Amino acid sequence: SIAGITLFLTTLLVTPLLLKGLKLLTIFRWHLLLVSPIFMGFPYIHLLGSPRLINIVVPIAVSLKNFIGCNGFTACLLLNTHSVPMSHLGAMNGAAQSLAALSRGLGPGIAGLLWSMSIDPAWKPWFPFGHATVFLAIGVLCWLTWLGAWCIPSSIQHPVEEQPAPAEAAARDEDDNDKARCCFLACVPR
Repeated sequence: SIAGITLFLTTLLVTPLLLKGLKLLTIFRWHLLLVSPIFMGFPYIHLLGSPRLINIVVPIAVSLKNFIGCNGFTACLLLNTHSVPMSHLGAMNGAAQSLAALSRGLGPGIAGLLWSMSIDPAWKPWFPFGHATVFLAIGVLCWLTWLGAWCIPSSIQHPVEEQPAPAEAAARDEDDNDKARCCFLACVPR
């Protein structure tokens, strides 16, 4: 319930303030960078030893993850919305929400299966970090996504305009020759 309250208050009060002061890409990138160590730290909270301390740290860690995740997810949705002209917004939102639903179904299922395998003695050799392997993998995936997020053009922070007339498009194409093109981990000038 603490995590739910944090999520509600973050969405209602904090996210609008962040969106006024920071760029969408900045929020998205910081989300990926900050949430990674939280995921990676979850399996080690039990090492604190004291049940009282654990009962304090777990709600703080979950609330922090929700706070950061809520802002990052909102920025991601707005970036998706800005990636297409208004005439294609419905199709893009449909595809994005379908992929989000698929990942929300497959992600916990695959992570749960891998976690179960990691604590099974027969599979232990395949999981060098034991039960923490899944959490560490999620953290590494966040960092890799953070690296890839640097290839997102800053123009996505503003809504895409509808397609210009052919003469305007030709003039715009000439200007595009100087813009950077992106590969997965490095932005390479054309």
